[in-house]
Formats: sequence, C-alpha cells, structure tokens
Amino acid sequence: MGRKVILLNKTDRSLRGAVFFCLFSVGLDKRLFHKYYYCAMDDMVTKNFSRSEFACQCGCGADQVTDELAIKLQLLRDLLGKPIKITSGVRCLGHNIDIGGSKNSSHIPKDDGKGRAVDIACDNSPFRKNVICCATEYFNRIGIHKKFIHLDTDEYKSPDVIWVY
Repeated sequence: MGRKVILLNKTDRSLRGAVFFCLFSVGLDKRLFHKYYYCAMDDMVTKNFSRSEFACQCGCGADQVTDELAIKLQLLRDLLGKPIKITSGVRCLGHNIDIGGSKNSSHIPKDDGKGRAVDIACDNSPFRKNVICCATEYFNRIGIHKKFIHLDTDEYKSPDVIWVY
C-alpha cells in the first residue's frame, strides 16, 4: 500500500507560518513551500519521515518533534539524495536517563511537548563527511560520533556549534 500524503488545509495558519519560517530561514524560495508542506496521513510527518521514526524507543508514545526539525531533516535528505535512518528521535525523560543521555538533552520534549533533536546513523567516513557538509546548510548544532550524527534545532542552546563525542 502506497503512502498517502496530502496538502494541509490552507486555514491552518500556525503550521503554515512555521513551515514558511523554516524554509525562509534556510534561504529557500517560497515557491518550494508546497513541496514540503505536507499533512501526514498514515503516520507521515514529511514526505520521507514517519512519526514512528521519531518515537521514543521505550514505547511510551512520545513522538512529537518541532516542524522546524522535521522540515530541515527532510531538506537534508533531499540534498543527500539518500535515505536517512533515525537512530534516536524524541526521548522521554525516563528513557533518556536509562541510556545515559545528557540531563538537558534536546531529544527531551520541551514545554510544548516536542523534541528538537535526532541522531542519524553514519557507519562510514565518506557518508559521515557528506552528511556533515550537507547538514551545515540547515543545522547550526551538530554533534559527531563514530556511529551517528546528532542534529538539533534547539533554540534554547548556543547556536553555531559542532562538537565531537
């Protein structure tokens, strides 16, 4: 069964505004708006990412990410021209503690109930280099590990940083 993706109702002003802001903040032309402005049916958040890919791995049901994160991740995937595997998306506080995550992790939902970070699988150097080069087009907070790349859009933390685990 194919994916069902439809255009959001144009009266949903808050989401339209968030999408416009995300696209313009990365310097994209407004004509591309409709290419990324999708409403998910069958669990889809963007054209290539499902809500279940962002879900907390403990099974608690936490799976909400900011529109900015989802859109930028989709833009990155489009730029790479290859699928991206999310290894860690939203984390509830309990799961974050269980795996030894940072106390102020951007994976943990803020007061709005949405996570602001993902880790994506990177198991070889050429792909890692390509991801890092492309990710800097859209993300200003990047963490590099030998097995994954951390990307976040956490407006509560210092921008323009790249770190190594």
